[in-house]
Amino acid sequence: MGQARYELVLFLVAAMELVCWCQELSYPEMLAAAMGLQNAMITSWSGAALRTTHMTGTATDLGSSLGRICSRFFRACWSSESYKEQDWNAHAVDQQKLFLMCCLQFAFVAGGIAGAAAFRMSEMHALLLPAGLTIILG
Repeated sequence: MGQARYELVLFLVAAMELVCWCQELSYPEMLAAAMGLQNAMITSWSGAALRTTHMTGTATDLGSSLGRICSRFFRACWSSESYKEQDWNAHAVDQQKLFLMCCLQFAFVAGGIAGAAAFRMSEMHALLLPAGLTIILG
């Protein structure tokens, strides 16, 4: 009890995608609602650390982490030898976050390219790919 049922949300997202496919995109707001539902689920699951449907926050986090890494390096007079233990701990956290944000940004761009290519090849049937994956992962 008290455990979130993410599979139900994923099935609902897939159902909304399939409705759009069946109706030949007569209701594009269903796709927008599905994206919002997916984003809310991931935000809840990750404790507001991740987003999946837009990359503005990810790009901001990526830039902030990179800025903190550079700032620490400049404050240490261009040498990591004068880092204190606290600097190393913060540096490790920022490196991990930078890596995660770069991976998310890459995946978002790659997914956009793949989605555009799929739509070019099969038009409306391209919606079956994310719907199918969502059902399988749910």
